[in-house]
Amino acid sequence: MATNYEFNTASYSVEDVSDRFCAALGLERAKPLAPSPISSASWWASVARMNSNEFKDEGARLGASDAYTSITFEPRKTLAWEQETAGLLRIIETAVGLLSASPDTSGFLEFYDEIIVLEKRKGSGIVVDPRLVDPDDLDDQHVFRSALQRFPVAPIEQF
Repeated sequence: MATNYEFNTASYSVEDVSDRFCAALGLERAKPLAPSPISSASWWASVARMNSNEFKDEGARLGASDAYTSITFEPRKTLAWEQETAGLLRIIETAVGLLSASPDTSGFLEFYDEIIVLEKRKGSGIVVDPRLVDPDDLDDQHVFRSALQRFPVAPIEQF
């Protein structure tokens, strides 16, 4: 199983997403004016504009007419699980902040290239997949449930 986390949104530019997650995780740009790649001693991330015609399922899910923004995070191999979980909490909180900004935003957070754990479709609210707040599953450090308690928990349709 790959250890990466991906946030996709049709509501924000590459630069906006890069700026928000740089601030949240203390990441720095490899080149001062380039929005990607961004990294720190703990995390590496890549932000890109994705073509909705090439990635049809993701584009349709986001309601993207032509393109959407995707950021992929990978923890450094030296990062302890507790530190990775703390970073994931900051990723989740930042994604929630972006998606809560307007009723017209859309986006989803995916773990391991296979589990959509949080989603907001245009005109709807944020929904949390039960696995993200289950202490016997993805919330084994007991940090996600309290951060997400204001959102409904329901199974999210996977790809």
